[in-house]
Parts: sequence; C-alpha cells; structure tokens
Amino acid sequence: MTTSDSSRRFGRRDAMALGLAAGLGGLAAPALAQGSFPTRPIRLVVPFPPGGSSDLLGRRVAAQLSQRLGQPVVVENRAGAGGTVGIQYVAREPADGYTIAQGAIASFAFSPQLMSPPPYDPNTVLTPVAFVGSDYNALFINASIPARTMAELEAWIRAQPNPVPYASAGIGTPAHLGIAMWAKARNLPMTHVPYRGAAPAITDVAAGNAAMIFTGAIAGRSLVEGGKLRMLTVSARQRMPDTPDVPTVQEAGVAEMELLVWYGYFVHPQTPRPILQRYHAVFMDMLRDPAFLAELRAGMMEPFPADQKLEDGPKLVADSVADVRRRIEAAGVKIE
Repeated sequence: MTTSDSSRRFGRRDAMALGLAAGLGGLAAPALAQGSFPTRPIRLVVPFPPGGSSDLLGRRVAAQLSQRLGQPVVVENRAGAGGTVGIQYVAREPADGYTIAQGAIASFAFSPQLMSPPPYDPNTVLTPVAFVGSDYNALFINASIPARTMAELEAWIRAQPNPVPYASAGIGTPAHLGIAMWAKARNLPMTHVPYRGAAPAITDVAAGNAAMIFTGAIAGRSLVEGGKLRMLTVSARQRMPDTPDVPTVQEAGVAEMELLVWYGYFVHPQTPRPILQRYHAVFMDMLRDPAFLAELRAGMMEPFPADQKLEDGPKLVADSVADVRRRIEAAGVKIE
C-alpha cells in the first residue's frame, strides 16, 4: 500500500469518525447530564395545600427520592385552581429536571377541562416519568347527620328545607365531580362549596360548615376516629382492610362515584431523555421496595406496578382525559 493510498484511506476513516461524532453531538450532553444528575437540590411541587392526601404522598416520595438520588428534595405546595396553578408553575421552569411536579388526575383530567379557556393542554403541558399510586376516595359526612348508609343520606338531603352544601378540594377536582355526578343522577338539591385543597375543606365538614366531602380516605381517618366525621362509602374495588365495615361505591349502589384517582410525577416536556430515564428507573426501584409499598398502603393508596414503561405514560394521561370528559358531559358540570 502506498503512502498516498494510506493517507486517502485514513482521511476517509477520519471523516467518517468526525461525521459520527457530529451526529451524536446531540446525545453527548444529555448522556453526561444523566451520569451527573442531580448535583444540587430538587424541588417537588405539590399543587395542593399541606395536610391532604396529595401532600402526604408528596412528602413520602420526596424522602424516597432524596435517599435514592443523593440530593435534598424539597416539597413546595403551590395550590390553587384545582391543582392547575402548580402544574403551570413547573411548565414555566427550566427543562433541567430540578423542578418536578406531583401530578394527579385532578390537575390533568378534571380541572383543565372545566375551565374556560383551559389553562393548558393536559396531554402536552408536562411529561410523565412514573405513576406511583391511586387514592381511595371516600364519602365523609359530618357525624351529626343521622345517616349510616348512602340511601339514608339521600333521604336526609331530600328532607332538608334548603340545598345541602358539600365541600371539595376545588372546582374540577374528583371531590367535586364525584358528588356532582351522584347529585345529578338523583336530582338532589345540593350546593358546591370549593376550597383551596382537601385539608381546609374536610376541616370545615368536621366543623359542620358543610355537610360532606368526597376525598382521599386517609385525609379523614383521624376525624372519623375522633367522632367528627362518618365514612359512608369508598371508591375502591374491594373494601379497605382498615375499614372493613365501609362498603364500596358499587356495594352502596352509587357506582357513578367510582374514580381511579392516580398520582404521577411529571417534568418539563423538553427535559433531556436521559434525565427522564433516570427518574423513571428510580421510581421503579421505589415500587419494588416492600417498605415503600407498605407506606403507600398504610396511607390507603394502591401502588402502581413496577413494570411501567416510560413510553406508556402519555397514553394513561390521554385515556384519563377522555374518560373524565365523558363523565363531565354526563354530569353536566360547568365551571363556576
């Protein structure tokens, strides 16, 4: 082989290598980001106030993420507008993975579809990295109401001289739509009283300022034990081990109140894929941890499976949005 042939062949190989390097240039930075991420504290935005089931879950998850990622994970409560304020906040933050949102069916499928105009497209505003658990919603009534079953509660409502007020965590939340669909199906005279989150709403129900609320089962457990509230039914496929005497909505004859209230974790849609993969892997490790699963179940949540695929997340959101849209139209619920 002559020197000129060798030079030409080397030149071609060199050019190919340079071309390949240029072509992979877009992947090099994210790959580096994945290897070094995170290098500073992370903010976990919970779009509801402290004290409710959403907040309790967020704090459990923040502790798990901090332990597994090796950086502090600080919970920020940014409540308002049925959970949409917090979601919009994260959507405006940099796409670097250092601000994540605890998303729920309320802030993706319910609230945006009940606002005019919608604050964002729930299918594109953020990107899901994992789903952790589904909440058992329960119907709690003030303990002074003389009703032990849903049928007795319906009769009591009809006997009142004025429309009965019910509380919710905000307009467009599952707590709102669950009771609204029940009232609509039975033509019950009721008035919706929205609050900025489940915690202040359930406190007012316990105080007698509203008659009832349909919210996360864990949120009202202590008030039931304290004699302030009574739990009449729960939106679950089976009765809960902690409250075996409480019937499911199917058993209670109010199937329209059945809702899968999922919680997932979301980041800016332009976040580099290696960071998405990093988060996804960490969440799947969490869902394989018996201790964490026990924490979820103690909080009256059903864990999601640990074999989720990152690519399947958007479909779950889209399916939920479509299902809730059908429910909203059936119930005739409008923004107030």
